Amino acid sequence: MGEHLPVYIIDLMVGHKWGEFSPTINFRGHAKKMIIDLVVN
Repeated sequence: MGEHLPVYIIDLMVGHKWGEFSPTINFRGHAKKMIIDLVVN
C-alpha cells in the first residue's frame, strides 16, 4: 500500500479538487511530448 502524505490546506487551494494536489505514482510525462520524441529520434 502507498505511503500517506499530509496535505496542508491554504487559502489559495479553496475551490480546487483534491486530485490536483495528490502526487501521481505512474506519471510518465505528457503524451504529446512523448510522440514528438519518438518522431524526432
